[in-house]
Amino acid sequence: MTLQPTVDIKNSIATKLLTHVFSIYLLIAVTATLIHMFSEYYNTKHHVVENLKMFQETFESSLAQALWDINVEQVDSIMAGIEKIPMITGIKIKSVMGISGKGIILNENKEMFVIDPAESFNLSPHQNWGQQGKQISMADESASSQVFWHQFKIFHTEVDGSKKQVGEATIYSNNRVVFQQLKHSFIFILVNAGIKTIALWVIFLYFGRILLSRPLSRLTHATKALNLDQLDDFHVDIQTKGRTELKILEEAFNNMVEKLRQAKLVIRDNIRMEGELKTAAAVQQALFPKQIPQVNNLKLAGFFQSATETGGDWYGFITELDDQLYIMIGDVTGHGTPAALVTATASATCKTIKEIFTYNGKNRRNISPSLILQKLNKLVLDAGYSKFLMTFFIAKIDLATGLMTFSNAAHNFPIVIRANGDAIHLLSRGYRLGNLEDPKFTEKTLQLEMDDLLFFYTDGLTETQNEQGEMWGERRLVRYLKKHRNLPIEELVHNVVQESYRFCNNRPLEDDVTIVTCRVAEPFTVTLN
Repeated sequence: MTLQPTVDIKNSIATKLLTHVFSIYLLIAVTATLIHMFSEYYNTKHHVVENLKMFQETFESSLAQALWDINVEQVDSIMAGIEKIPMITGIKIKSVMGISGKGIILNENKEMFVIDPAESFNLSPHQNWGQQGKQISMADESASSQVFWHQFKIFHTEVDGSKKQVGEATIYSNNRVVFQQLKHSFIFILVNAGIKTIALWVIFLYFGRILLSRPLSRLTHATKALNLDQLDDFHVDIQTKGRTELKILEEAFNNMVEKLRQAKLVIRDNIRMEGELKTAAAVQQALFPKQIPQVNNLKLAGFFQSATETGGDWYGFITELDDQLYIMIGDVTGHGTPAALVTATASATCKTIKEIFTYNGKNRRNISPSLILQKLNKLVLDAGYSKFLMTFFIAKIDLATGLMTFSNAAHNFPIVIRANGDAIHLLSRGYRLGNLEDPKFTEKTLQLEMDDLLFFYTDGLTETQNEQGEMWGERRLVRYLKKHRNLPIEELVHNVVQESYRFCNNRPLEDDVTIVTCRVAEPFTVTLN
């Protein structure tokens, strides 16, 4: 597959990278080139000065003889020859006899002058040379160039070998001469620097696109082509060698694709499980009473909230018996689907027991709460294989007399709030269902009275915690029930739950919450002596 660049060359990351690199390179290159040019300038100027010194050796003897002989024509001829040399811009001759020559000179104040022979030859040895010159404007091209010179004394050698100074010579040159010699060198330096810069830019850009832009383009195309429905054979190869950052990025991308492939499978399984959990939740909801039973002298209400899709709490009623009401509430250790399966077993067992109660239309009043717990224990033990235990509480209320018989399998003690505000706990102990093969469950009784409020609950209500880890607790529950005992029971249940949620600042539930309430609304018809 041929990949087209995803961005133009101007916006390419390789171009941007090279732009920054070359900005620094150009600064260094320009600096190096200027240093090179200054170095060439000073080397050439030094060479010119050395040549001026060589001219001293060449012309000193002839000048010494001409000055000694006071031969003005010969001095002028020698100076004319010297001035024809390209690198010499002027010469000044001072003789002890007053002979001088022309040229561009500097006086003691570093002012530039052109010396005219007609004026200079008539000077006496004691006259100031500079005052007779013609001053040149600094705007003049020759005068605006920096002047440098070589000055030397002229000695005449006598027959006996002794030397006598006959004059002084100054040979002048300037920067125009230097730059004239440097012209070709400067052009070569600039052209060379330009060619290297352009060549490096092209080479770096070419390899930058091969090593950086093209691999990134492949990754970009792969990212755009990524499709969750086509991950099985999806793989990207950026076609780069070596253990570079781009190779690591390629491996990370392919690892990401593999993780997406695995996540897709997990998501697919989660969707399937979510559907199954919703089905399980719907099935579990069917285990609860479709509607709260209507009993003449009792008002009932129930509430269930699971911490997950399915829970381990359950409550139910048996009302089909004449003048008998059974209230049942249970809590499997833990929550979730396994706990829901155990509650389903318990619910089915209770319904089976109900059918036994009404077999052939005959009511069997001698089925006690403790006997029901024994039957449930065996079924929970078989269903949970001792891995899941269940607390359970059963209360049987005689609707004629108001006598309540109850038995407990390690469940939270229900609370009875009397009309005068006293709180009574239904204390009855027993082993959790599924814990032992054949446990014994005791029974206790309590005579219900008018306006008594019965409150059955699971520990998910009282064990809700706030951010500090403090539980709402049974004391707050009892205090709240006493204060609001006269509320309609549906409203009371709702308010209790909201009070618990407010305490934990509406944090997610950590356990299922189940409540059953019952209020004695009318007097019982039979009074026990």
